[in-house]
Amino acid sequence: MGELNRHGQPVANYNAARNRDKQLNNLMGILDGIIADSVIDEQEILYLDTWLKESASLNSWIFRELREMVANVLQDGKLCEEEKIHLMSALPRLMETYRHLPGVDFYSEESDKLLLEGLCQGLMGDQQLSDDEIHYLSWWMKQNSMLRAHYPGKQLYQTVERILLDGIITAEEREELQQQLMLFIGNPFEHGAVTGMATKLAISDFEIDTLYDCTVCFTGMFLSGTRRQCEETALLLGATPQDSVTQKLDYLIIGELSSRDWRFSSYGRKIEKAMLLQEKGHSVRIVTEEAWLAHANTLHESA
Repeated sequence: MGELNRHGQPVANYNAARNRDKQLNNLMGILDGIIADSVIDEQEILYLDTWLKESASLNSWIFRELREMVANVLQDGKLCEEEKIHLMSALPRLMETYRHLPGVDFYSEESDKLLLEGLCQGLMGDQQLSDDEIHYLSWWMKQNSMLRAHYPGKQLYQTVERILLDGIITAEEREELQQQLMLFIGNPFEHGAVTGMATKLAISDFEIDTLYDCTVCFTGMFLSGTRRQCEETALLLGATPQDSVTQKLDYLIIGELSSRDWRFSSYGRKIEKAMLLQEKGHSVRIVTEEAWLAHANTLHESA
């Protein structure tokens, strides 16, 4: 018999169900983002098609129906008005079917983040952000008080509400929000549709003044070496490395190599904990590996 989890269920089955839930939440958000402004264009459907092809594990009949629908409308290489109208009516019906799938978690904190990530992916599927889409994002986040109270939703919500405050969305504000959404989801146009949530939105500082007599915590994967090697360099710079994020932490340093599922990993939790400490008034600074390397190079320059 295979390994069982604490509920007495096979671990493989549990992981498969969890991955299905994650992908389904993400897909629900993407579809919501695509239809947010009641306009569907070819670029958005091409984005959806790419996402579906990269998510081959969604192999039940209901996902095959969506794949076939998308393949049919893209068969002749262009999206006509009749097909757009068909999709605008068919996609909401499919979403309603997904909502009633038995045993799927759509209501946890984890699912909220996946839905938000998917929504932002869908909104940016055509590489444009309309006024209607910005207003929809505002409305959507207003429905979820927990999500907009914490990272990453809080930062996005604050930006959206500031942009909408005077009733006018300028070109500069639209570009600012587009850039912030790209930082949130990662650039979906560089490496296919599914790149996962980028960590750059969490960065609070872009340089390190000094590490002398400071506490540091390294998290994630680093281009410049292992975490142990980074900690040894930090010691030479007068810092004290620690393994966890606490109220005594001065710097959380994030490695450049982030996983597409970073928010479910141990280092994703560290980032979120540091953000919560910042919200409570603690002085922990979140910096990039690039900032760390720039400061670490001072050690070699002084040698």
